Amino acid sequence: MTNADEEALQQALSLTRRTGLILRDPTPLDGGATAQCWTAAITSTQRVVLKIQAGVDDFPTVAENMETLRALAPDLLPLPRLLDYGLLPDYGWYTVAHVLPGKRAPSLTPARLESVLSLNRRQTHQRPARGVDWPARLRDALDPDGRAWTRLAASGSHGQALRDLVFARPPGPWELETRDLVLGDLNLRNVLFDENGGDAVSGLVDVETTLGFGCRSVDLAPLLVDWHRADIRARVDPAAPLPCPAVAELLRREIESIGGRALLTCVVTHRLAEGANWALDHGLVWQMPYWCAAAQDVLRPEGDRTSQPSPGGATTRSGHTLAGPAARSTVWPDACRW
Repeated sequence: MTNADEEALQQALSLTRRTGLILRDPTPLDGGATAQCWTAAITSTQRVVLKIQAGVDDFPTVAENMETLRALAPDLLPLPRLLDYGLLPDYGWYTVAHVLPGKRAPSLTPARLESVLSLNRRQTHQRPARGVDWPARLRDALDPDGRAWTRLAASGSHGQALRDLVFARPPGPWELETRDLVLGDLNLRNVLFDENGGDAVSGLVDVETTLGFGCRSVDLAPLLVDWHRADIRARVDPAAPLPCPAVAELLRREIESIGGRALLTCVVTHRLAEGANWALDHGLVWQMPYWCAAAQDVLRPEGDRTSQPSPGGATTRSGHTLAGPAARSTVWPDACRW
């Protein structure tokens, strides 16, 4: 257990002592770079999820989004039912929510994707009164001289190459809609499917800092970019599963049905900037060549999307090579997390 994990556990134990929650197991149920989740209990039969997040800067957003979450129609989406949230002085914040049923899926199939798209369509014209302004976030990502791309370009030659790739065909122009509900971090880690192996979505989680308004296509771009990342991984590692091509095509069609190729380019550009900056934040500079490969694939014009060379060392299925830590398949599970 790292020092950060130990500190998060101590915060969880302190909170349970104050609130009367029962921590069922000190081993985290799930977690990321700055957050940990545990299964806790109110009574012997009523289970809840306790989430502890380091950092207080985004707590005002969390507080606003939690009230937005409470105000949503309960049958709109399978989102967590919030019981409590609050500030942890000098550390971060916490939330307590009912446990959602279901389990994660290792990949998207067309049937699973259709379940996701069915829920995504419900977000149309469901703009909340408050929350993250996603059009404002995208505007920065669509500016080659904005904060996100300036930081990437300064990180080294691969960051600069990524910016050059993305803006070789300038995205837009596009005036993003503000009418829809946006979850903001829709990826396979945050989607729960039927626990008996069915394709229906049973839960959507991790919306505390990202819930807001904009165009629902913002929630589909991460799934499309992740598909291309998985495709690149399969080119590097013969043991890695090949993602289903129909999934990428269905995602493209759905985004383009909302606003055409211009919209697809806009939301994908934002996701590339966000994901590559996440890699920088977590010391994964070596991932930049792979973000370049994903950008090259996902932004390729219609009719010209064939397997392309991956960036320089391990041999791919098509005879291309990749260099760096990502050539070792053992690093990919963490590398694929945003």
